[in-house]
Amino acid sequence: MEKSISSYDQLENLRFSTYEILELLESMQSSLPTQLKNKVSMLKTRISTVSDKWNQYCEELIEEADSQKTQTEQLAEQEKIERNKHRARSQAQQKKLKEKEKAIKDREQEFERSMKQIKELCQKNVEQLEVSIKEKKKKKQIREKERLTQLKDVEAEMSTVLETPLDISKEISKVYYLGNELSAIECKPGDYSNSVNISDMGHLMDDINQNVLTD
Repeated sequence: MEKSISSYDQLENLRFSTYEILELLESMQSSLPTQLKNKVSMLKTRISTVSDKWNQYCEELIEEADSQKTQTEQLAEQEKIERNKHRARSQAQQKKLKEKEKAIKDREQEFERSMKQIKELCQKNVEQLEVSIKEKKKKKQIREKERLTQLKDVEAEMSTVLETPLDISKEISKVYYLGNELSAIECKPGDYSNSVNISDMGHLMDDINQNVLTD
């Protein structure tokens, strides 16, 4: 027999067949002649020897088959473990990749939101600056108009002052004249303490005219 037998059932069948041959020889031995009995006995001994060797060989084959089966199972289990590890690593890598892609997408969306906010803020600032510039221009125009108005008023006032110094002196002269007349009426006979000297009034008018013209 070659070691090509790998099936446990086949090995068991071979062993049972050997036992059956021995039992058949033992049953025949009682009815045979002495010479045949001796031959059967020798054959039985040889068959028993071969059977023992065969049984030992079968046991070795069975042990080897069991060992191979165990190794195969161990290899299968190891392959299963390795596949599970590979699957777990692959799933972990896919998870990390998805998380990375999600993080990149979130950063892109956050960047877009930030850029949108910056754009809106810049636009708002530009609008505020334009409004502020318009208001400043408007206020400046108003101030310029007010300044021109004030200058015109000052010019008109100065021209009026420069054109009417003699009118002012005339009015003052009238006041002093009326005052002199009034004081002369209120004085007692021979009492001129409240009257105004005409010559003094003349000097006063000269001083007034000179001051008005020089100012």
